Amino acid sequence: MAELYHYTTTASLLGMLKDCSAEDPYLTIWATHCNYLNDRAEFLLGEELCCKAICEYEEEQCIPENERVRSIVEDSTIKEYNKKSYEVGSALPSRIHEGYPYLFSLSRAKDSLPMWGLYAKDGNGIAIVFDEEALQQEFRGQDCIYCQKDNTLPIKATIAKLYVDNIQLSKEANRLTTILILKLIYKKVSSYIKHKSFEFEQEFRVVTTESSHILFREKAGLIVPYVEQKIPVKYIKGIIVGPTADFDRMKEALSIFLINKNINVRKINIIQSEVPYRG
Repeated sequence: MAELYHYTTTASLLGMLKDCSAEDPYLTIWATHCNYLNDRAEFLLGEELCCKAICEYEEEQCIPENERVRSIVEDSTIKEYNKKSYEVGSALPSRIHEGYPYLFSLSRAKDSLPMWGLYAKDGNGIAIVFDEEALQQEFRGQDCIYCQKDNTLPIKATIAKLYVDNIQLSKEANRLTTILILKLIYKKVSSYIKHKSFEFEQEFRVVTTESSHILFREKAGLIVPYVEQKIPVKYIKGIIVGPTADFDRMKEALSIFLINKNINVRKINIIQSEVPYRG
């Protein structure tokens, strides 16, 4: 059975389960605005690659000039319109599906030293193990697509299908409709684009499509927008304790904490990292 991992600090785990109880058996994770992640330009990179791939597809398929959407794709005014539209959508809960995506990240990389170092306090944190099948039944998740700038190959097949299913079938649509269709394509693909230098993360993303509140936190002097996403604790299969943590004491403390939160510890396998790293 496939697993997904969320590397984090123990402080973050305490925050995620702060409101968990028998009446409210959920873990609360923060889904962050995509422009405030570790690669702040990734959505822009994705949109640029989508534009390039669409133009390449039209050229390769010899689409008649009068039927091409290239003029719309390359129009700087429309790009600015999209940017403003994303910003407004990101600020209003009722339009969150129209704005920049809010998302949270998991990983397919099990017990990964780079992930311990980057996201779990240099190995002194934990990794929450989720059941992928259970998670996928409720949330829309997808593996990230890792791309180099100007290299459309990783998304070529996806863009070709979206073009045929959406643009090619709406040739009679007016210009505004085509603009909106293209915007939906950009968001559908760009939400999962990352630069190839982050490929070691093996990231799996879940995009939040609705929320009642947009929240804000401070990070290094910056205001970071986010929304809360609740995940049933029954989706948690285990917890991996980081390689630099005191495993015995951490395991005991985690067990006490989980029991206090009315979580069945017999169903959560608490194990020690096998990475031979001492910090």
